[in-house]
Amino acid sequence: MEAAVAAECAGRLGAFEGYHNLLFKQTDRLNESPWTLLARKVGLAGTLLFAACLSRGSAFTAIASGTLAATNLGVSGTPTFLINDLLVRGFLRAERMNELVMNALADAADK
Repeated sequence: MEAAVAAECAGRLGAFEGYHNLLFKQTDRLNESPWTLLARKVGLAGTLLFAACLSRGSAFTAIASGTLAATNLGVSGTPTFLINDLLVRGFLRAERMNELVMNALADAADK
């Protein structure tokens, strides 16, 4: 949860992708470095803003809200895709995903 909150804060400062990628490069030692040190490593100059975001709690609230919504939808892991009422778990070949989306568009046009 702490890593998710830190990534949310990085995202609010425009550095989600870099922070996310750095977290995944060190999943076995996430708690060894302070979150602000990782923020500096991805080029976040405003680590004071980052630290303030970590302490405010609004990022935690956003993550908790998203987690609750996912649970209510039956999402238990990533990746999960919701195509209208269809819940798709895991990766699908691009062709199959395209087929599902095109079918959903056709169904919506028929209504």
